[in-house]
Amino acid sequence: MDTFELFGTHHLRALLVVAVVWTAVLVYGGRWASARQQEQLARALAIILVVQEFALHGYHLAAGTWDHRDILPLHLCGFSVFLVAYTLVTRKPRLFEVVYFWGIGGAINPLLTPDITVTFPHFLFFQFFTSHGLIILGVLYLIVTTELRPSFKGLHWVFGLTAAAALVVGGINWLIGSNYMFLCEKPYGTNLTSFMADWPWYIGQIGVIALVLYYLLYLPYALADWRRARQAPAAVSAGE
Repeated sequence: MDTFELFGTHHLRALLVVAVVWTAVLVYGGRWASARQQEQLARALAIILVVQEFALHGYHLAAGTWDHRDILPLHLCGFSVFLVAYTLVTRKPRLFEVVYFWGIGGAINPLLTPDITVTFPHFLFFQFFTSHGLIILGVLYLIVTTELRPSFKGLHWVFGLTAAAALVVGGINWLIGSNYMFLCEKPYGTNLTSFMADWPWYIGQIGVIALVLYYLLYLPYALADWRRARQAPAAVSAGE
């Protein structure tokens, strides 16, 4: 079995498949599906998200490689799997803000720089791209089929929640000798942390980058609000 090659043929093909699936689901859900069909598809995405996560555990149990130190859903993407699934069903605004920043911000980097060693056609290769691709797809689907949106206040609330989660997970890491949220060691392979300082300084750098990323993710909404604010006085003047 060959090892994973960053931006190699299998990686690029996987990204292409993910993009095609995103496009197909979002176009269908946003343009063609009825309200009932949108809800059914949301539930289907939620079910697939949860099932693929349990399939990962099933694989490791069958292979005898299940280890509580690296298989529990205690990374941001692990949290996001269940939170996105729940938000697809409930459409709770506060939860949407969490999955918007955690889901997109947390899953885009693993898709571009996966911390995996196996490649096509290994099960873990398929599961990795399925999981992270579905996290982002679930959030995008909520954007195009509902009126849910993040807020500026929510951005800072989610950042505070991220810091709190890191503290809790850091305590778990200390207790069981794990590396969840990559708080004890940088993730495997070439990725953004490869260019950062050594432990523990890279944790602070990740925090700064996360906050900048959250602002960038909020930027489209800020620009839309600014444009509407500028157009409102013109509309009032035209109506006088």
